[in-house]
Amino acid sequence: MAMYLLICSCGHKMKVPESYIGKVAACVKCKRNIRITAKNTRLIGATRDSVAAAKRDDAKSKDTKKRIGELLIDANLISPDQLDEALRIQKESGGKTGEILLSLGYIDVKSFAGFLAKQPGIASIDLSNYEISTDLLELIPKDFALEHDVFPIDKLGNLLTVAMACPLDSRTIKELEGHTKLRVKALLCPIDDIKLVIERYYAVKEPAEAALSPTDSAEHLERALKLENVAVLIRQIGSLPALPDTVQQVQQIMNNQDASIHDVVEIVQTDPSVAAKVLSVANSAAYGFPNRVDSLSLAATLLGLNETCTLLMSLAVLYTFEHDYRAFWTESMACAQAATAIAKGCGQAGNTGVYAAALLHDIGRIALWQAAPQRYAQVRRSLVGAELIAAEEEVLGLAHPEAGFELASNWNLPTDITEPIRFHHTFNYAEKARETTAIVSIAAALVDYSDGGELDEQVMLDNCGEAMAFLGLDFDTVASIHAKSALEPTESAEV
Repeated sequence: MAMYLLICSCGHKMKVPESYIGKVAACVKCKRNIRITAKNTRLIGATRDSVAAAKRDDAKSKDTKKRIGELLIDANLISPDQLDEALRIQKESGGKTGEILLSLGYIDVKSFAGFLAKQPGIASIDLSNYEISTDLLELIPKDFALEHDVFPIDKLGNLLTVAMACPLDSRTIKELEGHTKLRVKALLCPIDDIKLVIERYYAVKEPAEAALSPTDSAEHLERALKLENVAVLIRQIGSLPALPDTVQQVQQIMNNQDASIHDVVEIVQTDPSVAAKVLSVANSAAYGFPNRVDSLSLAATLLGLNETCTLLMSLAVLYTFEHDYRAFWTESMACAQAATAIAKGCGQAGNTGVYAAALLHDIGRIALWQAAPQRYAQVRRSLVGAELIAAEEEVLGLAHPEAGFELASNWNLPTDITEPIRFHHTFNYAEKARETTAIVSIAAALVDYSDGGELDEQVMLDNCGEAMAFLGLDFDTVASIHAKSALEPTESAEV
């Protein structure tokens, strides 16, 4: 049997047989546990040529390994044509094969979670076979391990290997890399196993939770996959499409030598996706504006006529939505108009962020549709309020307020816009933009629950009563504002 030379970090050298590769041994000098790998050992008596040949053989072996897409085909979970489409998208836009297949709807989260759980040779680990060095515990704080169901299992150089209930949780991985200053490799492990080793090694004093059954563990992984997959897709969205009418109007302005910024603003303020992108660019580091820009007029002025027109043209629709985007636009405009009227009615007329925040409050619905159209199609369009959020979370694991907030935050939009997007159904959670969030919350409820212009007092109180009380508005005042604004024609609000 071939023998290998293992060198401990303390400098002590040991001979180990080839069969020990992959196992953990204790250094006879410093007693440190060492995981024996091909990287920290050297074949005794090997020549340079034999080592090079071994490396070539190893590389050849890796090349012949089936990739995840091929394994999914072998498992009859996807077709070759579906894999080809996913690989084409991956080549154009990047991303992971599994995440792309999920977003295309070619495989559901439950099936993919079950597939991962059955692949011990692909990013998975059985913690019962490992003795973990306690030195690793200093790399991940106990609170972080408990909150994210993550546990350190090995460190080699600047590579930290961890066990996770969901190895696709890129947000946790990124946060962990920032904390440890190491590259992190995540391996799949059942959540009950992770909880047991956390309890054992971190000496958790709280009563240990009952170990989850394999079914519960799979359901946890399914939920984690569902949430993270959609969140990853949301973060990858660079822009939302503009209405074709908007593009035509911008073309006319670009051909008109007498056009002004005011002409552009009139277009921007009537299209939520265009408004979001203009505000995003205006708030980018490239322009270095000292304060957050939440006024569309200021944003367009800051960008300049040519830059704004070019930006709007870049938002031309590249493909046709099956989603009724025009209905979304109509509802967004109605909410913006109602919010403007409410702001005037409660002494907030000078709040420049109200119009834009109301215009964009439901942008997460379009984001979810663009990120996962096949799955979002399962959500009934007629749902509103809490029923809509529950349906989105059931189908996607993520509701439109969080999706919109994720998108707006990545576009670097100001808090006066991101908080109303996130909390227009849950005003009591808003902290920094409470006035704007309260106004948008009421305006959104007016749009959602106005039945032929009539309002139900109890329904309004149930959905935005706290926001009304915060602004000092009673139901009769809100109903009066609604009746007045509903009769007025839509006008160009000062934004």
